[in-house]
Amino acid sequence: MTSTTLWSDLALSTSLALIAMACGSSDNPSQHSGGAGAAGTGGSANMGGTSNAGGTSEISGTSTGGTTLVVGGSTTVETSMSLQPLAAGLEHTCAIVNGGVMCWGSNNHGQLGNGDNTNSPIPVQVTGLTSGATAVGAGETHSCALVNGGVQCWGDNWNGQVGNNSSDDSPVPAQVVGLASGVTAIAVGARHTCVIVDGAVLCWGAAYGNGKDSDYRVPQPIAPLTSGVAAIAAGDSLGCALISDGVKCWGDNWKGELGNNSTTISPNPVQVLGLTSGVTAIGAGRFHACAILGGSVACWGLNDYGQLGNDSATDSPVPVQVVALTSGVTAIDGGNTHTCAIVNGGAKCWGENGDGSLGNRLEVTSHVPVQVSGLTTGVTAITAGGGHSCAVTSTGIQCWGYNIHGEVGDSSNTNWDISAPVHVTGFVRKLRARVRETGEPEAIPPPGKARIVDSRGEAIMRDLVNDRPDATLGKLASLFRRHGGRKISETTTWRTLRRMGLSLKKRPSTQRNAIAPMLSSPGRNSKSKARSGTLPG
Repeated sequence: MTSTTLWSDLALSTSLALIAMACGSSDNPSQHSGGAGAAGTGGSANMGGTSNAGGTSEISGTSTGGTTLVVGGSTTVETSMSLQPLAAGLEHTCAIVNGGVMCWGSNNHGQLGNGDNTNSPIPVQVTGLTSGATAVGAGETHSCALVNGGVQCWGDNWNGQVGNNSSDDSPVPAQVVGLASGVTAIAVGARHTCVIVDGAVLCWGAAYGNGKDSDYRVPQPIAPLTSGVAAIAAGDSLGCALISDGVKCWGDNWKGELGNNSTTISPNPVQVLGLTSGVTAIGAGRFHACAILGGSVACWGLNDYGQLGNDSATDSPVPVQVVALTSGVTAIDGGNTHTCAIVNGGAKCWGENGDGSLGNRLEVTSHVPVQVSGLTTGVTAITAGGGHSCAVTSTGIQCWGYNIHGEVGDSSNTNWDISAPVHVTGFVRKLRARVRETGEPEAIPPPGKARIVDSRGEAIMRDLVNDRPDATLGKLASLFRRHGGRKISETTTWRTLRRMGLSLKKRPSTQRNAIAPMLSSPGRNSKSKARSGTLPG
């Protein structure tokens, strides 16, 4: 694709609300957030932060009635809820709902924006931001939103990343100096923030501005990116821009994250090798970056956990092809040491998985893309954070991974590692018409301990037993709560296993006995052919 065609395609997509995601920079590499992509109304697509697909910033099939929103996990209300893309930071997440901003997770620096420093495992309203927001970004411990063309930020301000000419933390949104209007895109990095204004890039915080590395409390220009910039992305101390003749990056370069076949720091933008045309989206993780070219993906930089996706753990200072993603990629985002993408409407992730951030019900690192459990279609936005990931789906917002501060948003932070998607409290869609017409159980049951498990739950239970034959009934019940979205007792677990065509010689002790040794052939009335240690089906 020529640069002229690329520029035309980018200009046609000015209605996108591209969401920013940030990368962290603590001494514990498992607790860093990823880089940020352009968020706002400019550009054609973004990578990093929340990436949205299909040229829309809202969930596919936004409800106008006949759809219910589960609020607080207990009550349902009819609503015309519009869920726009979300942003995962180091240990918190934010989303735009009906033009307002809500956040959840860690709040040690006021990054949830609700006026205090108390963590929240459920979404809370950002003070004052109830309408007019079109994009949101989450950094290591600060957040920003594009509101009515201007930018407001809140949270940690040690490096000036809030942009209000101060270094004091702000637990509520503060207006960024000089940016009350005219902003078309925003990208939030670990401790800095960047925007596009009239095609030019401005950054503040712990950023490279005016050709040098420093802390800036107000926006500074990134020369020579003074016009023609279509999209931006921000990482740890990294920035990238999509322009008519390709991709340029600037900042730290210790692992080749600038993509110019070097490891030399550059305060000025340099050309990423091989990316001179055909790029439709960019984004940055902590120390790596990626680009979408014609539906395929290329990444560069740090690769210690396989976050480049090229079936290797070797760093690359130049772009390398992500294995098996040669077409169909519409959005992508980089986290700390993992990466996620929307592929043909489904979600795939790769890289570090110790916290379950890949969402495939395992906690094993993968150097190539793996399918996120249950998200094979209907995904319209995706974001990768420090050790967690989230997506906007046809049923609401779902998150998975690291959850020590409630960043997964399922109302609990007792399960630190959630290795498969769960719905964020308050953002669940249930189609009542389907329940009425088919009599099928609702996908997300009401709270409380269930006495029955539906067919979807049986499929989850089967996978859990096959993956964890060493589990006790109590452990299976706990795992089912994490992966199935509802509480069940040990008795219900036992009865479910029997109903699925599997007999137990006796009920195992919750505390002492694993399931596998207790398995026997199917019950007398079952037509299934079960083997010891494996559930039928």
